[in-house]
Amino acid sequence: QIRSEKAWAMPLELKRRLGHLDVYKISKMGDKELEDVFKKPPALHRYVNKMAHWIKSACIKLVTEYSGRAENIWSDTKQASEIIRRFDDFEGISQKKSTMATNFLADYFKIPITGWENIDISVDVMIRRVFKKVGLVTEDASDDNIIRKARELKPSFPGDLDYPCWDIGRYWCLPERPLCYYEDEKGKDYC
Repeated sequence: QIRSEKAWAMPLELKRRLGHLDVYKISKMGDKELEDVFKKPPALHRYVNKMAHWIKSACIKLVTEYSGRAENIWSDTKQASEIIRRFDDFEGISQKKSTMATNFLADYFKIPITGWENIDISVDVMIRRVFKKVGLVTEDASDDNIIRKARELKPSFPGDLDYPCWDIGRYWCLPERPLCYYEDEKGKDYC
């Protein structure tokens, strides 16, 4: 619920504020202490208390289940479905974030992952809007319907539709005054 640029910059800003990103140290911080770091202007997130809690919870999980190393989430398995399940097991992580993280590992970081057909599209407001406006799903379609349609369109790797749809939704298929309008021969506008 914040702009992607701010979300992607948050870890760097958190590191600047703390002086580290040591999961062992963060896991032992007091709740109020970490919340105050997130609240310091400009606030790191719209929901500072919830995000501080989720970060601490993630650090505790990394320490207790993955020896304090994020790469241990995927180092002992190459199955996309298992990696997605492990990400989804973190508090505050949803279908969107777990599939997006697995997609990044496979596609951008070239981690040798199998089962790319299990990496679904990461449904968000932009993807939802694009799928509905181009008529791939009905206006009242659920996120599950969008995921099913993406699987139908690209069964070998539904997550491959993430970035192009997000980009179109972010820059052209806007909620108001979209840049994708055209006029038919009768003068009727469509998007």
